[in-house]
Amino acid sequence: MMNKKILYFALSNLEDRSDGVTQKIYGQIKGFKKNSYDCYLAGYTNKGVAIYSKSDVIGKKARFRRWSLIDLTLKNVDKVKFDVAYIRFAHFTPGVMNLLKKMSRLGIRIYIEIPSFPIKYSKSIKGFLYHQLDKFYFPKIKKYVCKILSVGEKISHISGINNINIPNGINSNINYIKKAYNDNYDTLNFISVSAMYITHGNDRIIKGFKNYYDIHPNSSIKLHFVGSGNEEEKLKQMVGDFELVNTVIFHGKKEGKELEELYSLCDIGVSAIGIHRVGYSYASPLKSKDYLMRGIPFICSYHEIGIPENQPFIFNVPPNDDPIDITEVISNYKRLKSINYHKEIENIISNNLNWAHILKVVE
Repeated sequence: MMNKKILYFALSNLEDRSDGVTQKIYGQIKGFKKNSYDCYLAGYTNKGVAIYSKSDVIGKKARFRRWSLIDLTLKNVDKVKFDVAYIRFAHFTPGVMNLLKKMSRLGIRIYIEIPSFPIKYSKSIKGFLYHQLDKFYFPKIKKYVCKILSVGEKISHISGINNINIPNGINSNINYIKKAYNDNYDTLNFISVSAMYITHGNDRIIKGFKNYYDIHPNSSIKLHFVGSGNEEEKLKQMVGDFELVNTVIFHGKKEGKELEELYSLCDIGVSAIGIHRVGYSYASPLKSKDYLMRGIPFICSYHEIGIPENQPFIFNVPPNDDPIDITEVISNYKRLKSINYHKEIENIISNNLNWAHILKVVE
């Protein structure tokens, strides 16, 4: 029996391997391949746009990459007999709608993934325009789209289309690492890998460190920030004001060996602790999966989609703006000493967070 053919369409830079979204896309492609799909991938490159297949690349330089990728896909979608199209939500502009219409006419089953639901729009002119376009076009996509897959709040239908709530799966090419337990609690290392948005709540962990060091001035625990983003300068200013420059370290963007070295150093991860600021209570951040793959327990302030509740290696903190209670986090970490939590993490990775398993709903 011949494999089905799937086109994965994403308005993302496929050449930026340090980006979490790009890593997720390639993780999903691997999942589709395990599910016996021949995969074609349409997305951005550093200098333009391209459609990749196993044996060919159709690409071109482009200044306006969004328009160019839609145009390139429209001109080539009928050259391969696709069974399925998987579209990472790209806002429903007229160009995207034309693409949906053409795919539907060709008999392609169309799935839309919404990476974060409910959808939040930036407070900008572009955000306003995308919001208005989506409000206008969302009710019209029902005649083209087979199903929606969303990461976020649980809901059975979106605009009258069946919705399947999914977690983010494991993207890493590494095997599961059993991070050694550190029972020298005064030398614990925390790590936050993020693009430093306000929803990540990094200010809360810094304030928590300030409070902890006010009580334990001779402690040696440290906090490592990996990544860069909108909140970075404000966070650095806060660290300076709190006189924590030797305790809270900003490493910038890291990947490959350098990133793995930082993971191997650290004992506790910091996942999203500020998503209540945009009204979310369920989430599945990519970084929490990266922590799990390295055997690192983590802090979060939401319900992890796809992971059973009350896991000892997930340290839940209140969904508010209060400083994180570092003493309480360390107490939670201490409780892991007598628990075989690594086995439970491995089971969850294999059974709940495997992309091939998650994407079986695409058929």
